[in-house]
Amino acid sequence: MIYDNIEDKDEVAALIPTRILSGPLAIASPEATAMEMDVQHRRLFIGGRNKVLAIMDADNRQVLQTFPSVME
Repeated sequence: MIYDNIEDKDEVAALIPTRILSGPLAIASPEATAMEMDVQHRRLFIGGRNKVLAIMDADNRQVLQTFPSVME
């Protein structure tokens, strides 16, 4: 079971996963610190402390493209 604190609503969410897929993110973005998902296109956008942005296919976990960060 996974618990998440929903701060802006003063709620706790309990998630019961039925299937968990995991794998290393090092290929995509070492030291990953942020992730966002484009649900419609099933793409994960992963950013890390190494200043690299990676785009990953959410279904097969294949890294589609990486970009160096332009932010300092």
